[in-house]
Amino acid sequence: MNFCTNCGAERVVGRFCTNCGAPSTAAATRAGDTAERPAVGRAPAPAEERAAERTSERPAVRAGITPVEPPPAYTGQLGDGSRYPLYADEVDSATAPASAPPTAHRDDRTRSFPLWLPALAVLVVLAMVVGVWMLTRDGDGGDTAGDQPTSNAPSASQPTDGNPSTKEEPTSPPAPAGDPTDLAGDSTATGPKPLAPGQDLGGNPVAYPPANMLDDDLATAYRMPGDAGGETVVFTLPEEAEISEVGLVNGYAKKDAGGSRTVDWYPLNRRILKVEWVFDDGTTVAQDLRSEPVLQTIAVDKVRTSTISLRILEVSPPGAGSMSKNVTAISDVLLRGAP
Repeated sequence: MNFCTNCGAERVVGRFCTNCGAPSTAAATRAGDTAERPAVGRAPAPAEERAAERTSERPAVRAGITPVEPPPAYTGQLGDGSRYPLYADEVDSATAPASAPPTAHRDDRTRSFPLWLPALAVLVVLAMVVGVWMLTRDGDGGDTAGDQPTSNAPSASQPTDGNPSTKEEPTSPPAPAGDPTDLAGDSTATGPKPLAPGQDLGGNPVAYPPANMLDDDLATAYRMPGDAGGETVVFTLPEEAEISEVGLVNGYAKKDAGGSRTVDWYPLNRRILKVEWVFDDGTTVAQDLRSEPVLQTIAVDKVRTSTISLRILEVSPPGAGSMSKNVTAISDVLLRGAP
């Protein structure tokens, strides 16, 4: 173990004293130090004497030795890199890397933008929209027009004839399925050849086809020339149905007006007085008719059929007067049933 020749402190192996910073004896020798070395075999001073020497005045400067000022007392904290150099620290200061400048402490938690905030805002907006929709929708599925009349009018997004403001009046709701209704309007009729077309008192052309019996208009009629007794008229339904009632207007019920006169054609044409209604299964219903220009009906015991045949059994003679016509006419028919 060596002792510093400058302060007498116990010195470990190294180039400088760890107490006063003076070069070690070996370093001084390498530097050409010719100072007097301690005598060989000198007993080390007791610890109390060494402590007193450290607190006493610094020894006088010997010849040829440049006094070295001791470094300031070590005040650094463990790990901050402040210590005295040892022989292992012989590093050229020119090659030592410059220490990086201190960087300011940054709290990433306060400076980074929270990415979950936009997603939370979207969820809040969606929740509000769903809540408003649930409060305003109708309790039975949102149909707010369930008690309004049925209408075939197009919506505003479906313009009629290029005019989006065109509207139609609501129509009556259709009859419930299975409810008896007049099927004549959807049926077709065939029979003997009709009377040739003519003109009314106003000079307008008038035709008399079998379809005139199906239009629910007493001013039109199916007119057959002469006595049509023994002839059959056939009605074909749109589909097989259960018939519960049939009937007809048994003559030409039109009242024609022209100029200063009006003509009632019903008494001037032949009137049907008796008919039979025949159905697909052979069911036959006979009906007697009065000479009145009104719809006369008869009930049927709910027979299923797709066609109805009208047999003309008895017809009246032509009416009296110069304007009487030898023509048998039917103005309208009723075919009531349900699919």
